[in-house]
Amino acid sequence: MTDPSTDFVEFDDEVTVALANLVVGPEPPPSVKLRLMARIAVEAATPAGFAFRFAADDDWVPHPVPGIRMKVLSVNRRSGYRTLLLDVQPGTLFRRTITTATRSATYFPARC
Repeated sequence: MTDPSTDFVEFDDEVTVALANLVVGPEPPPSVKLRLMARIAVEAATPAGFAFRFAADDDWVPHPVPGIRMKVLSVNRRSGYRTLLLDVQPGTLFRRTITTATRSATYFPARC
């Protein structure tokens, strides 16, 4: 017996693929893409308070942990936080040392 609550999902997926395969028509000329991209460039102003980071921006900085580099995505000085994108190499070990009044301990909580 099949579960009717999940049957529609499989059916919808199959219908979507079938409909996508039926779409045929002439390919637009390259000039259409050029006009569209020019229009987007003019109309797409960056909203106040936003900034964009692109893959071509080579502004990665080293992280204190070897094997990690980071890219600053946003800084909120008023609230005191940053949003970072981390690029962690395989095998990188996060080492943490905790020091209290009576002892110091080092442990390795995570391995990438």
